Amino acid sequence: MFTYQFLFIAVISQAARSALAISCYPKTLVNKAECHEAIKQIVYREDSRLGTESKHFGYEFKDCSIILRNPNGASPTRKQILDGYDKILNYCETAAGGDYLDSDTSIQLNIGNSGKTPETKPYNSFFPFLQETCGLNQNAGKIQQEDCNTAYKSIPMSVEGQFLNDKNRATDRIAKEYKSCYVTIYTSDGSVLDASVLDPIEHRLQATTDFIRSHSTKNHRTNGNIRPIFDKLVSKCGTQSGVVSIKDGARGKNGRVYMKIRNSRPCGEQVCN
Repeated sequence: MFTYQFLFIAVISQAARSALAISCYPKTLVNKAECHEAIKQIVYREDSRLGTESKHFGYEFKDCSIILRNPNGASPTRKQILDGYDKILNYCETAAGGDYLDSDTSIQLNIGNSGKTPETKPYNSFFPFLQETCGLNQNAGKIQQEDCNTAYKSIPMSVEGQFLNDKNRATDRIAKEYKSCYVTIYTSDGSVLDASVLDPIEHRLQATTDFIRSHSTKNHRTNGNIRPIFDKLVSKCGTQSGVVSIKDGARGKNGRVYMKIRNSRPCGEQVCN
């Protein structure tokens, strides 16, 4: 009898601790059905586990937004993630909330509202790929298009054509500045940029990095041309800031690539979005 009572108390205590770990945001209301549609968008490996490359990502459906942070690259099952989100939705009922995954507390789950402002829309998962958005930055100086082209051409790359940082290492973020223009290319999920920038045929013909840099007119991402996307962004936005999202090019299954141009004036002196 004593053992049964002890076990019962232990179970209740564990449940209480689990519930107390959930944070609810009662002023932010969500629709469970919409949140489930957002959760369904998470991409898993063939073994139904989360890939380890995406360190953070989010999905939206109508008014519901879900975010998952996985800084250590853990690989929980699809069911564990679904159960984690359901626990938040069931406990917080109609309110948004957040919690850590029971099976791995390094993973943080959050549920909230989708961004609806003009500044946040281009970064929502439902925003169309390859659709440029111009002029989001405020108090920003004008951009000279040729400066953006020069900044882009200065990006280091491997012989295979992969974007590299200034230490010639694979990275999740590239930033280059030349005179009036600041160019940024980065993954939304913190995974490595898998974007190649030169046609594979030219790689077989020429092996030197200098040659690759001097023939940047045929740049491409993993599954298509990336330089034309950049050229179109620069051309469409003219002297204004601009951003465009690209479906391919992030190593993580839940990532996408963003390409941005803005005036070189530091953020703070201009309002960066």
